[in-house]
Amino acid sequence: MTASSPETPEPSELPATGKKRLFYALWPDEAVRRRLVAVQRAYRQIGRPVPGARIHLTVLFLGNADPERAAEAGAAAAASTAPFRFELDTLGYFAKSRVVWAGASFCPDPLRRLHRALCRELRRRRVTVRRRGLAPHLTLFRKARPVRGVVDEPPVWAADRLTLVSSELNADGPVYTVEAAWPFGRPPEWPPKWASKWGGHPGSDME
Repeated sequence: MTASSPETPEPSELPATGKKRLFYALWPDEAVRRRLVAVQRAYRQIGRPVPGARIHLTVLFLGNADPERAAEAGAAAAASTAPFRFELDTLGYFAKSRVVWAGASFCPDPLRRLHRALCRELRRRRVTVRRRGLAPHLTLFRKARPVRGVVDEPPVWAADRLTLVSSELNADGPVYTVEAAWPFGRPPEWPPKWASKWGGHPGSDME
């Protein structure tokens, strides 16, 4: 992941012309990232690990979109979202794309609400939103053999901000650039309210 400057640009500083391949994501903090990298080391024989700096959870994939309008929508959605916590306790597998991922057995309500808020704010700005459900996961391996189960000593992730990320594909894999980031604006919801247990993940890696 790269950034053009140490500080996240304000939405008004983003270029108004030209579309980019964009997605909204949650980026794990260093403690969670280290634990996920340790999981990769434990399963290193099964496939090609995703570099630790690229591990993230996609909240909504946009595809080619206008960065300025996407940033406006992201800022509005983040402002209406409370910080929340969830445990990455599950390992799963997307057979079609041969991806091993980490996720949670229960999805926090704030994450679902954030996804809905993004869709709503984007439509208000006439940005096309693909009709895909929320399938939260963090890709750990590509070109992998199937692995499903639980994560030993699962990390607890305290999600406190939303990022807007652009992606460029090259031979060595995607290059991510943070276009903007916003802290969640509502007071924390604690203890957290949990939604229904996640079933099968309907998608594969979308970004």
